[in-house]
This record gives sequence, C-alpha cells and structure tokens, in this order.
Amino acid sequence: MADLVNQLNGEYTIQASAVQLAPYSWRFTYEVTNINQDIGAYTGLDVLGISVPSSAIISNVTLPDPYYGPPGYWSTYQDGSFFEMWGYDPQSAYPIGPTARFSFQADGVSAGNTEGFLRTFWGEGPVPPQWTYFVTQYGHYSDFATILEGPVAVPEPSTLSMVGSAAFCALVWAWRRRRMSPIGT
Repeated sequence: MADLVNQLNGEYTIQASAVQLAPYSWRFTYEVTNINQDIGAYTGLDVLGISVPSSAIISNVTLPDPYYGPPGYWSTYQDGSFFEMWGYDPQSAYPIGPTARFSFQADGVSAGNTEGFLRTFWGEGPVPPQWTYFVTQYGHYSDFATILEGPVAVPEPSTLSMVGSAAFCALVWAWRRRRMSPIGT
C-alpha cells in the first residue's frame, strides 16, 4: 500500500505505511514528528493510539527509545478498540524536531483508513492557551485526532459472497443482453 502522510494542523506529521505479510496479516509503521508541541524539556509527544478491530491480534511491536533516556520507556496498552503506545516517565516524551518510529504486526485484519490520535504531555507547567487539555495524576495532556492507514476489520464471508453474486449477476445480464441484441448493434 502507498504511504500516507497525515498532517495534524501543523502540530504533528505522521508518515504511515502498511505492508502485507500474508492474507489478513499486515505490518503497520508510523513515523511521528512533533512540529510544534512542547514547552521545554520532558514535554511533547507521549502517546500514539490506533483504532483496531476486535479481531486484530497484535504482535511484533517496535517502540521508540525514550527521547531523554532512562528511566523513561515506551509500552503498549489496549483500551477497548484502541491500541495505544504510551511513553512512561517524562523522559520518554519527544520534543519538537525528532521523529519517533512505531510499528506492529496485526493479524486477522485488512489495511484501510482508521481513526488514530496523538497525545501531548505538557507536564505540570502551564499549557499554551490555544490548546484544550485534560489533567490526570501524571500531568496535563492534549489530544489530536486523525484518520490514517491502519488495521480494519476483514469483510465477513457473507458480504464477500454478496459482492461476488452481484458481480456474477451483472455479468450474466450483460452476456444475455448481448446475445439478444440484433446483429450489428
């Protein structure tokens, strides 16, 4: 599949790609660059979340190194229909400039457009006034939603057979029409 560059209002860019490994098995890769989301050291990109169907089996996850080193680290979390890759400890947050690379294998899926989000960690400091944010026990965060290439549900066999039946009926109709047409038309 082709690469998809997703612009997030000039705050982040995501280079998303999908490579088919086998039928219903894909490797998804995301390169995220923080363009305008930090207020100093230990703030910036902290989460990449991708919507995944319930049929998805996630494996072979690759996460970025913490930007500022240990004790920061990245980990994964499945929250309902979202597969999230989280930075832990402020040292994991990616400031403006560098690119964080994430990838994972998803089995039992197809590739298509799906929902995603990025989360900025602002720490305990003041959040720039133009951003809506929420507060947790760990600090202040802002979310940015997007549509990007990712795992989507495989069509059910009944849907595929209906599409195949419709195509077959159209073919038979065209063939019969051609046979019944007068010669020369």
